[in-house]
Amino acid sequence: MDSPCLHIVSLDIPYPPMRGNVSGIFHRIRSLKEAGVEVILHAFYKKFSLPDELTKYCRTIYLYPRKAMWKITGLRLPLFVQSRRSAQLLDMLCQDKHPILFEGLHCLYHFEDPRLADRKKFIRMHNIESLYYGHLGSKETHLLRKKYFRFESSRSKSLEENGLPKATGVFAISQAEHHYLSTRNIPSVWIPPFHPHRKAGGKAGFGEYALYHGDLSIRENEEAALFLIRQVFSKLNYPLVIAGFCPGLKLKREVEGRQQITLIDSPSTIQMQGILEKAHIHLLPFSQNNGFKMKILDSLALGRHILSNTLIGEANPEVAGCLHLAGPSAPEWIEKIKTLSQQAYFQEESVKRQNLFDSIYNNAISVKKILNAIYPG
Repeated sequence: MDSPCLHIVSLDIPYPPMRGNVSGIFHRIRSLKEAGVEVILHAFYKKFSLPDELTKYCRTIYLYPRKAMWKITGLRLPLFVQSRRSAQLLDMLCQDKHPILFEGLHCLYHFEDPRLADRKKFIRMHNIESLYYGHLGSKETHLLRKKYFRFESSRSKSLEENGLPKATGVFAISQAEHHYLSTRNIPSVWIPPFHPHRKAGGKAGFGEYALYHGDLSIRENEEAALFLIRQVFSKLNYPLVIAGFCPGLKLKREVEGRQQITLIDSPSTIQMQGILEKAHIHLLPFSQNNGFKMKILDSLALGRHILSNTLIGEANPEVAGCLHLAGPSAPEWIEKIKTLSQQAYFQEESVKRQNLFDSIYNNAISVKKILNAIYPG
């Protein structure tokens, strides 16, 4: 019997797995390969690369350059969707009848093309993009960027309402988003995020510092780091390490002259693992609970104490019991950090975390859910 074959259309080249969405796609592809699925990968790029590691898990890889944002084809679709269009991609998808998995709303430009009308088409949602861009627009002060975010939000909402119900299936990334989609006549299944971790647990005892980590080129993450620097650690005598991809000049200047704060620019995967393991408190402040925050899983697997927002606990109740939670105000974060800095981490906490990785955040279980949806019976 031939192995099942699946087209995956990715919003970016899913390697190296350093950022949330890219990491999830890479580990999903790896898990599908381990389950015996032949993956035909189609990926868009801004900067061309074809990593050897990626070729291990794909039967074939096709790469397509993204279009410039200003080369729009109309106002019906979000610009981040229009930039991921390719006649060659459509031609390649039409070469056979294999099912198609579209990674995110970003890849849906050709979703409703008549030539794909008889195909089984699935969508992995990374965010409810209309809510995500709406939140960015509400926080933005620059008039042009605010208009851009509002446009993307309204066009995303239209695509979510009119496109998603036509999918064979939609894979939600969180329980909260599964509920959101299911109540809107969208065929949703909750598939937790894919990740590199099999075992959970930080080392018992005390670590060396508090840590904030993430893709620092993303404005939301930069604002979280600035919140910690200006409003929290300016009033604490405790070391803070900020580590992540491509921090901007604004953040670098903010750290200058602050003896207890260290900024680590774009550490390698191995370096980041060491940084995570040495931390005593993992700080995860978020301004919204859209999608799933992959750094939660990194912290559960490698860290000691984890301090996050109450809204994250509400959106992801399965992990709430493994987190310390604070409200949005800086004084609450200050008091929690003071307490946790004096509190050893005990190995018993790792048992609770391991139960999560065994029962919920388990790639083997998640890939079975995908296969049951795509290849029922």
